[in-house]
Amino acid sequence: MSITTDNGRNILKSIEELNLENAHISCFAHNINIGVNHSLDIPILKRAIARLKKLQNAFAMSWKMKRDLHKAQELLQMEVKTLPSACPTRWWSTLKLVKRFLENQLPICKTLLEYPNKKHLMLEGNEISALEDFTTATELLEDISSLSGEQYTTASAVLPLYMKIKNNLQNKDEDSSLLKSIKSEILESLNKYESHPMSSNLQLSTLCDPRFRLNFIVSRRSKEISCCKNEEHLYNTEDI
Repeated sequence: MSITTDNGRNILKSIEELNLENAHISCFAHNINIGVNHSLDIPILKRAIARLKKLQNAFAMSWKMKRDLHKAQELLQMEVKTLPSACPTRWWSTLKLVKRFLENQLPICKTLLEYPNKKHLMLEGNEISALEDFTTATELLEDISSLSGEQYTTASAVLPLYMKIKNNLQNKDEDSSLLKSIKSEILESLNKYESHPMSSNLQLSTLCDPRFRLNFIVSRRSKEISCCKNEEHLYNTEDI
């Protein structure tokens, strides 16, 4: 038996009192959320996001600016779209706002030029670079988070998805210092999936999934242990 929860102190304390620590699997989507939110607290990125939200709010509060933005998009033969709002508790809504801004920098800039008292809202070059780094690091996570759910079992996919994220977030020579920091914050929140006993439980789940089998069990010793546990489970099931 396994139990999946978030990382609330009261919940973890209850699991400890019930002696279920060895059966506990920390919610994958919740840990992604923690890692991304930690990265959003990096000063330069936090400042860029705050300024972007002010820009979005200016368009949301002015029907004239919204109208002129749509005109600019049509003039540039772009799809007419508004800047979506971002919810503080849902990081992916911030990512959607960032992506929409990056896609529409030209029409946004053109619109702001028509409003002299609003030109200061346009982001600076280093702030735009920070938003680009954030998008680079988190775009894959948006798709992976959507796979998690309460109504169906996803334990067998956790290790494959974790390894996909880990490989994707490896530092590269061309990475900026900010991008490296974002990657580090995210990976730090997920490295618990490599520690025992959580990793052993997840390896067993992955082994039992015909889509994965042994492909995502790293060491030979781990494969042997997982196979033995699987055989033991099947044997006990037959006896019931």
